[in-house]
Amino acid sequence: MTDQHNPNIPAAGNVIADDLVDIKENLEFHKDCFQQICTGWADDSAASLVIAADKVSTVAIEDDAVTQDKMADNSVGNAQMRDSAVDTAELAAAAVETAKIADAQITQVKLKTSTGSVTATVDGWTRHTLPGGEYGFYPQAKMVTAAGDAGVAIYRDGLSSLTTSYVTWITLFRDGYNVLARQRYVTSSGEVYWIFILRDKLTKEIASVWQAPDHPSFGNGGKPQLMPHPYPGYDDTKLEIIVINP
Repeated sequence: MTDQHNPNIPAAGNVIADDLVDIKENLEFHKDCFQQICTGWADDSAASLVIAADKVSTVAIEDDAVTQDKMADNSVGNAQMRDSAVDTAELAAAAVETAKIADAQITQVKLKTSTGSVTATVDGWTRHTLPGGEYGFYPQAKMVTAAGDAGVAIYRDGLSSLTTSYVTWITLFRDGYNVLARQRYVTSSGEVYWIFILRDKLTKEIASVWQAPDHPSFGNGGKPQLMPHPYPGYDDTKLEIIVINP
């Protein structure tokens, strides 16, 4: 821009004829400014100024300057937003409702999941509560070595009576070598890791280890006072439970 803005033009006491050149330069300067940041300039009443797309950045907009009531429907498209322009910190609570999420937009990588595991370390059948509860996927199981016998069952008749309400149990059989089961589940927090150890009161021999980033009551009713540990029906005259929060 070759023109410049001349302050105090026009001013009271000035001779208007002497200020005409500076007034013209001021107007030309302001016109140049508009043409630099806008499109749609015209030298007549048909001018329709719109801020150029490449002239607006997030640093140029003050916080809370643009609110929802000031935006027309569909006025902002994906192509006008840079990647990661909107994160969770920018969204008000409950700003995104289920109805606003398009079908098939929640993919595997969008799910927050964790894994929890249970381990049978004494011979015979033992029953365990799976960590994911009704939010868990089908469990996986393995042996430490293929040298021994092992068995896995969702419910084994004769070990204990099945309850009249839905439960998420898995029954593991061990003969000489440890048997493990792992379940991936949709987590609620994943911030506090829980380890439960079931062991013999006298010998301190470990019968089972349960570990997951959520309390066992998650997905299994959600009430810790009703499910304080993952070993329902254990014999508390012979066994004890150790709880560890790393």
